[in-house]
This record gives sequence, structure tokens and C-alpha cells, in this order.
Amino acid sequence: LNSSAMKRIVWALLVVALLPLVAQRSMSQDLQSSSNPTQQRAALLAKIAANQELSKRVADAFDAVPRERFLPSYLSNMAYDDTSLPLGNGQTLPSPSDLLRALQSLDVKASDSVFFVGANTGYFAALLSRLASHVYDIEQVASDRTPIRQLFASLGFTNISVAAGAASDSFASTGPFARIFINGATNDVPSTIINQLSSAGKIVVPLRDPTGFQMVVLLEQTGNGLALRPLGKGFYSPIQIGIAK
Repeated sequence: LNSSAMKRIVWALLVVALLPLVAQRSMSQDLQSSSNPTQQRAALLAKIAANQELSKRVADAFDAVPRERFLPSYLSNMAYDDTSLPLGNGQTLPSPSDLLRALQSLDVKASDSVFFVGANTGYFAALLSRLASHVYDIEQVASDRTPIRQLFASLGFTNISVAAGAASDSFASTGPFARIFINGATNDVPSTIINQLSSAGKIVVPLRDPTGFQMVVLLEQTGNGLALRPLGKGFYSPIQIGIAK
């Protein structure tokens, strides 16, 4: 075969390999354009529930929170793609399936108070608020939290307290907390956070090693200290707990 014929063969093979991916993305786009957010949310929930354990309470919480309202307008059409989304400034919003796995593992009760570190867009705090008695949402990056408070209020999510500052200081007088979620990958969990956990309390946190590899783990308070259970790989933005920026 001459070089021209080889090139034609290579291009043909590439087209054949890419066709399924193009078709899959086209179907996803068709679904996004042909259905409203409520239908998209229900379809994604059914897909996730078919692949991982979800309690009815967690599923209902997901169904009650419009993810598209917590995204920049340029990402709203991807609200119900099961993928992490870039938010700029090194921040990402984890995929719905990753967030629901963490939520399922936290096993939040209706009477629980939850400490949420690394507020991000407010979406996960909103999910938690559908399960808990109260959510204490702390964003360590100095920012105006007024828009988030207004969004929560417009959706009727009135059991969320929002603040900005160091996680080790904010809401310290409100604890201990039955559940803590750290929305970012960290090398360890400082004692200032662990000390805010109630007896029999649980923490879900993405831990990362020096290479950047992440593992989401569940830390559970027992009579013999903290028990650790791995939950799976993590894809979270890095966070420095207790340090306000």
C-alpha cells in the first residue's frame, strides 16, 4: 500500500471508532433539548440508582434540588450530565453520582446537624438540607455569600446557615455535629474538625496523597476512636481546611 492509501485506511478506522461516541453525545444533547429540567433530573436519578445504592430519602433529596440553579449559566445545559463540571479558579463541582455516593454514606438523619466545609456553589449543602435538621455551610474563600443565601431563600431552603471564614473557627460554638462533609481533597483532617464531631458521628472526606491520587473515605466515631472505610476514588478540588483565604 502506498502512503495515500494508508492515510485513507487510518482515517476510515478513526471515523468508525468515533461514531459511537458522537452518537452517544448526540443522544444526550437531544435529551437535554427535548425535555425539561425535571425530566432530565428524573432520568439521571434513575440511571444513577441502577448503578449504586440509593435510599429513598437520598433519592428524594436529589429530586427536590434543581442542580441547574446552582450553576453558572454557561453550564446549565450540562446540569444533568453525570460528570464533574469546572467552575473556574481551580474549583470543580463533582458529578451527581459522586455526590450521591457521599450522601448515601453519610446516612444523614432528620434530627442531625451537619457541618459542611467548602461550600462551592451551595448545591451539596442544598441536598443536605433536604435530609438534615440544619446545615452549617462554611466557605473558606473570602467571598460575598449573599447570592447563595438569596438562592436558598428563593427555593425555600431555610435550614441552612451560611458563613465565610476558617473552618476551625466558624460555627464552633454550634457543634458538636452529627455529620461533617469536607467538600475538597485534603492530606488529612485536623483535630479542630474532628473535635467538632459528636459521638457516633460521621465524616466524609476526600483524602489525597502526594501524587494527587484521591480516595473518598468515611470516618466514623466509635468507642475506640475513628474507624475508616474507603468509599472509592475522588475527583474533588484541593482544599486547605481551617485556612481562610
